[in-house]
Amino acid sequence: MQPLLPAMVILGLGIGLPFAAVTIAATNGAAPEDSGLASGLLNATLQVGGALGMRGIRPGQRRGS
Repeated sequence: MQPLLPAMVILGLGIGLPFAAVTIAATNGAAPEDSGLASGLLNATLQVGGALGMRGIRPGQRRGS
């Protein structure tokens, strides 16, 4: 585990830091009454993107194999 720690820290920072900028960019132009909708769309898009990304890692994986 210890040899992987520096890479995991760098990966965590590289993935974590852009989230604030993406959130600001996604909700900045929304009207105050639509900010909840913009935030919900952002979160749904992140979830779908993550699911598709995980599926892309192992495209041939099937249940039970």
